[in-house]
Amino acid sequence: MSTSLAGHNILVLFSSTERNDVMAEGFKEFGANVFTAENAAKAVEIKDKWDIDIIVCETVFIAGVGEKAAFNSSRLSGKSAPLLFGCGPDVPSQRRQLTEMGMLKLFAPNEQPGPIADSIIPFLYDAGEHLRQLAAVNMISKITLHLQNADGKWAVQINDWNGEGAEAQVEGLSAAESTGVLTVVLPDPQETRILRFAVRWEVLSEMNNFQLRILAKDRARWEDLLSQIQSRQETINQFLLASSGR
Repeated sequence: MSTSLAGHNILVLFSSTERNDVMAEGFKEFGANVFTAENAAKAVEIKDKWDIDIIVCETVFIAGVGEKAAFNSSRLSGKSAPLLFGCGPDVPSQRRQLTEMGMLKLFAPNEQPGPIADSIIPFLYDAGEHLRQLAAVNMISKITLHLQNADGKWAVQINDWNGEGAEAQVEGLSAAESTGVLTVVLPDPQETRILRFAVRWEVLSEMNNFQLRILAKDRARWEDLLSQIQSRQETINQFLLASSGR
């Protein structure tokens, strides 16, 4: 698993300074912003001041479990409710309380940062990746393509763009191999552009899937089109990421 905690604010709360330092250094290696506290008062101060989205602490700091409680249900709720992970002994009588407090996973008292980080990742919503996918979908979904020759005209759904052409689904296209024209309708803020490319296609192994190869005379224009699409996706992506607040 490629572990990254980049962009996440983690509060590490242990009684031992040494343990805090080990955890903090470990999480920083995964790109996280790390805050440490050794007592309840400091932890609450950090939680109230910063947008903490992950807490890793000794279970004694969780309300109802230990006398050093730093967090209760009110402090773990609200708009920026952090994900809670505990380190401590697995005591059957405490399991219900830990669950009710929203603790997602219990680690051994001396568990190292690496395994903890690997276990935290599946619980995180990767807004950046989602927005990158959304940006690509937004761009591609606005492009209309169709293929035509003397035998007919067919709508094209691109599966994968590449420098030589594209892999695509073409419903109703019966000829296994032939040539024709691929028309691309590219939405533009100023004026919609219609681009045409000479292509040759061949059927792939799956039904209705074809490899569209742009003929040599139009290859440079095709590569220019791909560059434009990539540039627009990046612009949309940057806008969405900036709007997300992260």
